[in-house]
Amino acid sequence: KPPPPPPPPPKPPPPPTPKPETANGDTFFGFSPSDVVKSGAQGAEQLNLDALPSIPMPKMPSVTTLPSFSLPSLPAPSPPAAKRAEPDLDATLQEAREARERFLQKEGLAPSKPAAQPRARPRSCGAKESGCLQSERVKGASYMPAWAYPPALKPRDAAKALNRALRACGATGVDTATVAGGALRLTARFSTGFLGMTTDTAEFLLDPSTTAVAFRATSPGDEGRARGRMTRLRTRLKWREIPA
Repeated sequence: KPPPPPPPPPKPPPPPTPKPETANGDTFFGFSPSDVVKSGAQGAEQLNLDALPSIPMPKMPSVTTLPSFSLPSLPAPSPPAAKRAEPDLDATLQEAREARERFLQKEGLAPSKPAAQPRARPRSCGAKESGCLQSERVKGASYMPAWAYPPALKPRDAAKALNRALRACGATGVDTATVAGGALRLTARFSTGFLGMTTDTAEFLLDPSTTAVAFRATSPGDEGRARGRMTRLRTRLKWREIPA
Protein backbone atom coordinates (compact mmCIF):
# COMPACT_ATOMS: atom_id res chain seq x y z
CA LYS A 1 0.00 0.00 0.00
CA PRO A 2 1.12 3.50 -0.69
CA PRO A 3 1.92 5.59 2.35
CA PRO A 4 -0.72 8.13 3.59
CA PRO A 5 -0.34 11.74 2.53
CA PRO A 6 1.46 14.03 4.93
CA PRO A 7 -0.66 16.29 7.19
CA PRO A 8 -1.35 19.85 6.02
CA PRO A 9 1.05 22.46 7.26
CA PRO A 10 -0.15 24.67 10.16
CA LYS A 11 -1.70 28.03 9.39
CA PRO A 12 0.66 30.97 9.65
CA PRO A 13 0.03 33.35 12.53
CA PRO A 14 -1.86 36.58 11.70
CA PRO A 15 0.23 39.60 10.95
CA PRO A 16 0.82 41.89 13.89
CA THR A 17 -1.54 44.85 14.31
CA PRO A 18 0.23 48.14 13.59
CA LYS A 19 0.79 50.39 16.62
CA PRO A 20 -0.76 53.87 16.64
CA GLU A 21 2.54 55.58 17.04
CA THR A 22 3.78 58.58 15.21
CA ALA A 23 6.90 58.62 13.17
CA ASN A 24 9.06 60.00 15.96
CA GLY A 25 7.75 57.49 18.56
CA ASP A 26 5.73 60.12 20.53
CA THR A 27 2.37 59.50 21.98
CA PHE A 28 -0.75 59.63 19.82
CA PHE A 29 -2.69 62.80 20.66
CA GLY A 30 -1.09 62.84 24.10
CA PHE A 31 -1.80 59.14 24.89
CA SER A 32 0.69 56.30 24.77
CA PRO A 33 -0.16 53.13 22.83
CA SER A 34 -0.41 51.15 26.05
CA ASP A 35 -3.01 53.58 27.36
CA VAL A 36 -5.39 53.39 24.46
CA VAL A 37 -4.79 49.85 23.24
CA LYS A 38 -5.10 46.74 25.33
CA SER A 39 -4.85 43.07 24.52
CA GLY A 40 -8.09 41.29 23.99
CA ALA A 41 -9.11 37.71 23.56
CA GLN A 42 -6.88 35.48 21.46
CA GLY A 43 -4.11 38.06 21.49
CA ALA A 44 -6.17 40.67 19.57
CA GLU A 45 -5.73 44.26 20.56
CA GLN A 46 -8.68 46.58 21.04
CA LEU A 47 -9.31 50.14 22.06
CA ASN A 48 -9.16 50.68 25.84
CA LEU A 49 -12.18 52.87 26.41
CA ASP A 50 -11.71 52.94 30.16
CA ALA A 51 -8.37 54.69 29.75
CA LEU A 52 -9.85 57.57 27.74
CA PRO A 53 -10.46 60.69 29.78
CA SER A 54 -14.00 61.90 30.33
CA ILE A 55 -14.91 64.92 28.29
CA PRO A 56 -16.43 67.58 30.54
CA MET A 57 -19.88 68.69 29.44
CA PRO A 58 -20.39 72.43 29.16
CA LYS A 59 -22.24 73.89 32.10
CA MET A 60 -25.61 75.27 31.14
CA PRO A 61 -26.79 78.39 32.88
CA SER A 62 -29.42 77.64 35.49
CA VAL A 63 -32.81 79.22 34.92
CA THR A 64 -34.38 80.11 38.20
CA THR A 65 -37.19 82.39 37.00
CA LEU A 66 -38.90 82.72 33.69
CA PRO A 67 -39.03 86.16 32.13
CA SER A 68 -42.38 87.87 32.63
CA PHE A 69 -44.26 89.64 29.91
CA SER A 70 -46.89 92.31 30.57
CA LEU A 71 -49.68 93.01 28.09
CA PRO A 72 -50.69 96.61 27.48
CA SER A 73 -53.65 97.61 29.60
CA LEU A 74 -56.90 97.96 27.70
CA PRO A 75 -59.16 100.92 28.37
CA ALA A 76 -62.10 100.21 30.57
CA PRO A 77 -65.38 99.91 28.66
CA SER A 78 -67.38 103.09 28.77
CA PRO A 79 -70.79 102.88 30.40
CA PRO A 80 -73.71 102.59 27.98
CA ALA A 81 -75.11 105.90 26.87
CA ALA A 82 -78.36 106.89 28.42
CA LYS A 83 -81.33 106.21 26.19
CA ARG A 84 -82.49 109.33 24.47
CA ALA A 85 -85.89 110.39 25.64
CA GLU A 86 -88.59 110.23 23.02
CA PRO A 87 -89.95 113.69 22.14
CA ASP A 88 -93.47 114.44 23.24
CA LEU A 89 -95.17 114.98 19.90
CA ASP A 90 -98.40 116.24 21.45
CA ALA A 91 -96.55 118.89 23.45
CA THR A 92 -94.52 119.88 20.39
CA LEU A 93 -97.63 120.29 18.24
CA GLN A 94 -99.34 122.30 20.95
CA GLU A 95 -96.35 124.62 21.22
CA ALA A 96 -96.34 125.03 17.44
CA ARG A 97 -100.05 125.91 17.44
CA GLU A 98 -99.57 128.45 20.21
CA ALA A 99 -96.60 130.02 18.43
CA ARG A 100 -98.61 130.24 15.22
CA GLU A 101 -101.53 131.89 17.00
CA ARG A 102 -99.21 134.42 18.66
CA PHE A 103 -97.67 135.25 15.30
CA LEU A 104 -101.04 135.68 13.62
CA GLN A 105 -102.30 137.83 16.49
CA LYS A 106 -99.20 140.02 16.27
CA GLU A 107 -99.58 140.46 12.51
CA GLY A 108 -103.30 141.07 12.81
CA LEU A 109 -104.10 138.04 10.64
CA ALA A 110 -106.12 135.98 13.12
CA PRO A 111 -109.19 136.87 15.14
CA SER A 112 -109.14 136.61 18.90
CA LYS A 113 -111.69 133.81 18.59
CA PRO A 114 -112.46 131.43 15.72
CA ALA A 115 -114.46 133.14 13.00
CA ALA A 116 -117.94 131.83 12.48
CA GLN A 117 -119.35 130.99 9.09
CA PRO A 118 -120.75 134.05 7.33
CA ARG A 119 -124.43 134.73 7.90
CA ALA A 120 -124.78 136.99 4.85
CA ARG A 121 -124.25 135.02 1.66
CA PRO A 122 -124.43 135.90 -2.05
CA ARG A 123 -126.83 134.07 -4.29
CA SER A 124 -125.88 130.51 -5.11
CA CYS A 125 -124.43 129.39 -8.43
CA GLY A 126 -127.06 128.21 -10.87
CA ALA A 127 -127.14 124.61 -12.08
CA LYS A 128 -126.41 125.72 -15.66
CA GLU A 129 -123.91 128.42 -14.68
CA SER A 130 -120.57 126.99 -15.82
CA GLY A 131 -117.32 128.23 -14.32
CA CYS A 132 -118.98 129.33 -11.06
CA LEU A 133 -117.66 128.65 -7.55
CA GLN A 134 -118.83 129.83 -4.12
CA SER A 135 -117.99 129.76 -0.41
CA GLU A 136 -121.19 127.92 0.48
CA ARG A 137 -121.50 124.18 0.08
CA VAL A 138 -124.31 123.57 -2.37
CA LYS A 139 -124.92 120.36 -4.25
CA GLY A 140 -123.74 120.66 -7.83
CA ALA A 141 -121.68 123.84 -7.22
CA SER A 142 -117.92 124.16 -6.92
CA TYR A 143 -116.80 125.01 -3.39
CA MET A 144 -114.04 127.21 -1.95
CA PRO A 145 -113.70 128.03 1.80
CA ALA A 146 -114.89 131.41 3.04
CA TRP A 147 -112.40 133.99 4.30
CA ALA A 148 -111.99 136.01 7.52
CA TYR A 149 -110.47 139.47 7.60
CA PRO A 150 -108.32 140.51 10.62
CA PRO A 151 -110.41 141.60 13.62
CA ALA A 152 -108.18 144.65 13.98
CA LEU A 153 -109.80 146.00 10.81
CA LYS A 154 -113.15 147.69 10.83
CA PRO A 155 -115.62 146.47 8.19
CA ARG A 156 -115.20 149.68 6.14
CA ASP A 157 -111.39 149.37 6.28
CA ALA A 158 -111.59 145.71 5.25
CA ALA A 159 -113.85 146.68 2.32
CA LYS A 160 -111.33 149.34 1.21
CA ALA A 161 -108.45 146.83 1.40
CA LEU A 162 -110.49 144.35 -0.66
CA ASN A 163 -111.32 147.07 -3.23
CA ARG A 164 -107.61 147.89 -3.68
CA ALA A 165 -106.66 144.23 -4.01
CA LEU A 166 -109.37 143.63 -6.62
CA ARG A 167 -108.14 146.49 -8.77
CA ALA A 168 -104.53 145.29 -8.37
CA CYS A 169 -105.66 141.88 -9.68
CA GLY A 170 -107.17 143.44 -12.83
CA ALA A 171 -110.72 144.39 -11.89
CA THR A 172 -112.16 146.90 -14.35
CA GLY A 173 -114.86 148.03 -11.95
CA VAL A 174 -115.78 147.58 -8.26
CA ASP A 175 -119.10 148.56 -6.71
CA THR A 176 -119.67 148.77 -2.94
CA ALA A 177 -123.08 148.76 -1.22
CA THR A 178 -124.58 148.12 2.21
CA VAL A 179 -127.17 145.37 2.45
CA ALA A 180 -129.56 144.19 5.16
CA GLY A 181 -127.91 143.44 8.49
CA GLY A 182 -125.10 145.95 7.91
CA ALA A 183 -123.10 143.66 5.65
CA LEU A 184 -121.03 145.23 2.89
CA ARG A 185 -121.30 143.90 -0.66
CA LEU A 186 -118.53 144.37 -3.19
CA THR A 187 -119.06 143.40 -6.82
CA ALA A 188 -116.11 143.30 -9.20
CA ARG A 189 -115.86 142.79 -12.96
CA PHE A 190 -112.90 141.49 -15.02
CA SER A 191 -112.49 141.65 -18.79
CA THR A 192 -110.88 138.46 -20.10
CA GLY A 193 -110.85 136.26 -23.16
CA PHE A 194 -110.21 137.26 -26.76
CA LEU A 195 -109.95 141.08 -26.96
CA GLY A 196 -111.48 141.27 -23.46
CA MET A 197 -114.87 140.23 -24.77
CA THR A 198 -115.52 137.84 -21.83
CA THR A 199 -116.56 139.26 -18.47
CA ASP A 200 -115.76 137.48 -15.21
CA THR A 201 -117.44 138.55 -11.98
CA ALA A 202 -116.76 138.26 -8.26
CA GLU A 203 -119.18 139.12 -5.46
CA PHE A 204 -118.19 139.49 -1.78
CA LEU A 205 -120.22 139.97 1.40
CA LEU A 206 -118.36 141.17 4.52
CA ASP A 207 -120.17 140.26 7.75
CA PRO A 208 -119.26 142.82 10.44
CA SER A 209 -120.46 140.60 13.29
CA THR A 210 -118.20 137.65 12.48
CA THR A 211 -115.41 139.17 10.31
CA ALA A 212 -116.36 136.49 7.75
CA VAL A 213 -116.25 137.06 4.00
CA ALA A 214 -118.59 135.04 1.79
CA PHE A 215 -118.20 135.16 -1.99
CA ARG A 216 -119.05 133.72 -5.36
CA ALA A 217 -116.94 134.03 -8.51
CA THR A 218 -117.77 133.27 -12.13
CA SER A 219 -115.61 132.74 -15.19
CA PRO A 220 -117.77 131.42 -18.03
CA GLY A 221 -116.42 128.10 -19.27
CA ASP A 222 -113.23 128.30 -17.14
CA GLU A 223 -113.66 127.66 -13.43
CA GLY A 224 -109.88 127.29 -13.00
CA ARG A 225 -109.37 130.93 -13.98
CA ALA A 226 -111.82 132.08 -11.32
CA ARG A 227 -110.29 129.83 -8.65
CA GLY A 228 -106.78 131.01 -9.45
CA ARG A 229 -107.84 134.67 -9.28
CA MET A 230 -109.49 134.16 -5.87
CA THR A 231 -106.39 132.40 -4.53
CA ARG A 232 -104.13 135.25 -5.68
CA LEU A 233 -106.52 137.78 -4.19
CA ARG A 234 -106.57 136.15 -0.72
CA THR A 235 -102.79 135.73 -0.78
CA ARG A 236 -102.40 139.43 -1.53
CA LEU A 237 -104.71 140.39 1.32
CA LYS A 238 -103.12 137.84 3.74
CA TRP A 239 -106.59 136.90 4.94
CA ARG A 240 -107.11 133.39 6.24
CA GLU A 241 -109.59 130.72 5.20
CA ILE A 242 -112.37 129.60 7.53
CA PRO A 243 -112.43 125.81 7.86
CA ALA A 244 -115.72 124.32 6.71
